[in-house]
Amino acid sequence: MSGNGIEQSSVDVYLPCDCGDPDCRGYRLSDLGLHPFAVPFQRSRYTEDSEASLEPDTSLPHAFVKTSSWQFDGERTDVNDLLAVLWGVYLRAAGIANIALLSERGFAIHTEVDSRALIPVDWAQPYASWDRNEQKLLLAKTSIHVRNFIGTAFCDENKEDTLSERETLDEPAWVRSVATQLELGDRSTFELQTRQEPQWTCLTEIEKGLTVAEISPKAADALKNLVCFVPEDTHLTEHFVMLRHKGLANAVDRDELATLVSIISNVDGKQTTPTIVPLHSHLVGIGQRSIVSIYAESGRSKFNAERQRFIAKQRQESAFFSSEIDFKWRQPVPDDRFESLVRELVSAEAGVVRVRTVGSTREPDDGRDLIAEWISPHLSSMINTEIKISEESLDQKLDVIVQAKIRTRGVGRSDLTGLRDTIEHHECGGYLLVAFPNITSTLHDHLLKLRRQGRFWVDWWNQSDIEDRLRLHPDIQARFLDVVEAAS
Repeated sequence: MSGNGIEQSSVDVYLPCDCGDPDCRGYRLSDLGLHPFAVPFQRSRYTEDSEASLEPDTSLPHAFVKTSSWQFDGERTDVNDLLAVLWGVYLRAAGIANIALLSERGFAIHTEVDSRALIPVDWAQPYASWDRNEQKLLLAKTSIHVRNFIGTAFCDENKEDTLSERETLDEPAWVRSVATQLELGDRSTFELQTRQEPQWTCLTEIEKGLTVAEISPKAADALKNLVCFVPEDTHLTEHFVMLRHKGLANAVDRDELATLVSIISNVDGKQTTPTIVPLHSHLVGIGQRSIVSIYAESGRSKFNAERQRFIAKQRQESAFFSSEIDFKWRQPVPDDRFESLVRELVSAEAGVVRVRTVGSTREPDDGRDLIAEWISPHLSSMINTEIKISEESLDQKLDVIVQAKIRTRGVGRSDLTGLRDTIEHHECGGYLLVAFPNITSTLHDHLLKLRRQGRFWVDWWNQSDIEDRLRLHPDIQARFLDVVEAAS
């Protein structure tokens, strides 16, 4: 330990940590610039670390907000709920993780939130590569950031007379309009409380995953300045707002966004343009005097699903409008660029997760060119562009050897010696030949025989198959004008 309290490591520099863990190495100095409030960790007055049981996997890094009576007076649904929302917003806006929020019901009253869990479903880089203990420690250390975050927004100078005069159980006018809009039912179906430290009126409906809080305009401005959530890249599809921010991806349903904005306008008392922060499980908005969180799946899984739907639609449109396009190939076709073209086309096939290069065209080795990790190739490809890539479907993933061959008179049987041995040797479950301009009848019969035996998935593309795919993917064809051009 050096005189300034910074420990020197052969790998990195660490700051001492007061988390109480004797095995804690401290806080990595190189990480300090990654967070808006990057300071060594100390336990937060508002939050407690917890190892309580959490489904479905207790080993996953997660955090809890669970307050006690010596921290906050009266019923504590509002603080357990809203502090978790703010922590989740902080983690997303800081580019640390997409968070799922889960609520644990109170023991005596089913509308109470006894505690709220924050589960990082999607870590941003570089955090995704950290081991679980490091990820847990990172979550713990953000608690002081959130404490400062909340303290800055809800400091005494940001308080408002209207909220100061409101009693604990008073019902502001916006409650009835929100309850009617979302069909909440009577007062017994939700929790409502006004608090002065921090100052807010908060409605929580645990069944709908709903949080609606009225705060002072100064507190709202402070929160928006602290969040600073401005997506680096956005794209509108028919039903979603797609966005990327600090290495994380979200898809916001436009109808759910409209609902969120409408609730915020009810609380604000007028139409406003709120700051929107999407989490994995919720959509959060900060208005002129409000914080609203609604249940809305908006994480990377929703982003990937919408991206697949969008790509499939593009393929269908390209196939329809480009069906009459002819192509002119360079003569001779360059081997290396042809292989790169094949790789791009295979990567664009539905169900392909990854394609890696393991050889090159005409190389005098065992014939490997590419290996594609392909989900159910017999059901995907151009036959079924609606195939869904999910965690469950990854169990059906097949390693497929892809070979690209160019022969003036057509690729023949003699060009593929030891094909069955090659597939077995590399423990692959399938084989795809991309042959230019075509294959001979002898090789056709051989590949058809292998397919009928059923031991491997076998397919082949010739020039016309390649051109069908180029019509579906004009963006790929445009990158290979030195190989093939669309005829005018």
